[in-house]
Amino acid sequence: MESIEVVKKAVSERRPTPQHVFFAIFLASAAESGILTQGGVSLLARSAAPRLRDYMIAMGRELTGGAKGVEGVKRLVENLNETLMIADRVLVENSGDEVTVMIETGTCRYCPKGVGLAEVPGTLCPFPHLIRELARLEGIDAELVVERNRHRVEVLRKEGGWCRIRLRLRGEEQ
Repeated sequence: MESIEVVKKAVSERRPTPQHVFFAIFLASAAESGILTQGGVSLLARSAAPRLRDYMIAMGRELTGGAKGVEGVKRLVENLNETLMIADRVLVENSGDEVTVMIETGTCRYCPKGVGLAEVPGTLCPFPHLIRELARLEGIDAELVVERNRHRVEVLRKEGGWCRIRLRLRGEEQ
């Protein structure tokens, strides 16, 4: 059982809603039980993307507003953060044919480690594959930049207080 002080700190810094807490704890519990890995979370995120897109549209939320390329990814990420209240700061930077989505680590309300207090190696983030799949559904040809780190494949890198997700835009999307 976690110390109430650790939980109070997470609540104070991240300001999650009860729904955020449930989602993060649910993922953390599944991971700690050994039935969920980053690969499983990625599969679930890809499967959930079309349904989430439908709900966003039905709720009158924009995804990209018809924009493509870097601008389309920026709008998608802004609207996704507005809809789901992912973190206080979510930024998009681009360099050539790559776009980096940056989620402020200390304020992410969905983190199975930071909110769900999971004690597992690696990551359990749904956002790399969710963003990539939503972009594809919006007609943006994007692929995750995968990095190999020892024996793991990483679609997200934590550095400097940010969780970084890199996407490579292909074709005319740049």
